[in-house]
Amino acid sequence: MEPTRKKPRLPLSPIQKRRLIISVVCLIFCSLLWLLFAPRMGLYAVLHQRAELSRLQAENAEIRKNNKSLQKEIDRIQNDPKHLEKVARGRGLLKENEMVFDFSPPKKEKKK
Repeated sequence: MEPTRKKPRLPLSPIQKRRLIISVVCLIFCSLLWLLFAPRMGLYAVLHQRAELSRLQAENAEIRKNNKSLQKEIDRIQNDPKHLEKVARGRGLLKENEMVFDFSPPKKEKKK
């Protein structure tokens, strides 16, 4: 079996060089656009997800802080009878045999 000979390459013409350069530049440009704006994995999407993550982390920290204060309030209500009474009276609850007297001025009715 005879080895196959390769044909010698001819140099590219100026038009072919220009087309090759334009094709390579277009491919690079399209690749960069894909890296920037690809759905769910492009740079733009990643930056948006990072901003969302930091917003959610801040919200999570605020909720944890609120939970701690609510837990302290629950502990105070369960263990401090005076505080429990204060909270109950603040909500309008009464002890047995107590009456409420309202001395505020009566509300005026609107005239038609």
